[in-house]
Amino acid sequence: MTIRTRLAAGGLAGAIALTAIFLILLQSASAQSGLPRRGVLPMVASDGIFAGDAVPPPDPSYCAPGQGGGSPETPTLGIFGTVRIGGVAAPPGTLVQLAFDGKVGPGKRVEVANGQAGYGLSSITGPNAACANRAGAAVSILVNGVPVSTGKLLGDDTLIGFRFDISLP
Repeated sequence: MTIRTRLAAGGLAGAIALTAIFLILLQSASAQSGLPRRGVLPMVASDGIFAGDAVPPPDPSYCAPGQGGGSPETPTLGIFGTVRIGGVAAPPGTLVQLAFDGKVGPGKRVEVANGQAGYGLSSITGPNAACANRAGAAVSILVNGVPVSTGKLLGDDTLIGFRFDISLP
C-alpha cells in the first residue's frame, strides 16, 4: 500500500467519524427544550385478562355479604360517580373496583350513557380483623388497575351514598 492510498483511507475514515459526531451533536441540540419530558397515554393500563363483562374476583381476604362468620347482608358502603380518562368519558368495559388497604374487593365495568361513564359499587364492613374490608381500612378505587384514593376509611358514615368522580390523565 502506497503512502497516497494510506492517506486517502485515513481521510475517508476521519470524514466519516466527523460526520457521525456532527449528526449526534445536531440531533441532541435540536431535541433540547425547556419543557419537561412527557408522554401521553391514550388509556390507562388494562387488566388484559378478563374479556367482555367478566369481572375478576375479589381478593380471598375480602369478606362478602352473607359469607358467614357474622357478615352483614346490608351494604355499609355505597360509592358512585363518573370516570374520565384523558379528559373524556372512560370507554365501555373500563374496570372499576373497590380496594381496601390495597386489597381488591368487588368491581364492575363502567356503563356509558349520555356521554358519561358511570359506576356504582357497594360493600359491607367485614365482621373481623382478618377481612380486607374490616372497619378502618383505607378505601380506594382501582380503574383498570390504577389506584385512586378516596381519602376515606371503611366505617365512615360519609361512605353511604358517597359520590366520588374520577379523572385520570
